[in-house]
Amino acid sequence: MMYRLCNFQHADLNCCDGADANFSCANFTDANLFRISFSKSNLTKSIFVNSNLQNAILVNTNIEKTTFVNCKVYGLSAWGIIGKSTEETNHRITSDNESEITVDDLKLAQFIYHILNNKNVRNIIDTITSKAVLILGRFTGNKKKFWMPSEINFATLILHRFYSILKNQ
Repeated sequence: MMYRLCNFQHADLNCCDGADANFSCANFTDANLFRISFSKSNLTKSIFVNSNLQNAILVNTNIEKTTFVNCKVYGLSAWGIIGKSTEETNHRITSDNESEITVDDLKLAQFIYHILNNKNVRNIIDTITSKAVLILGRFTGNKKKFWMPSEINFATLILHRFYSILKNQ
């Protein structure tokens, strides 16, 4: 379907299926887009200002040069986003009955919400940061030697202290 240059300002497109459609240069200012599917759609150069994108689906959606300002994005599914938007500011990631928290990036919105509200995600991040050792340096050319007892190698020492070695391959 082709909706190029359409004006959806103040439109109520609640639960509509906009998948695989071309919405390039469309205006969605103040639109209710609750549960809309923009999956595999082209939103290039479209405008979303004060739009309700709660529970919307933007999977494999092209957002090149699109503007997103003051949008409600609680429950938004943003996977495989294509392109870079022109502007993204002040997206509300919490539901209407929660304290308002805003972020400035659609792709980060669901991640930040999960970090704040999901104890398991917080525990994973705490575990990674508390048990990881990052070794930086140049590992080519002349190598500096350091003394280590012959019966203990560095990797064994680290593993026995329950640390992980992160290696850039």
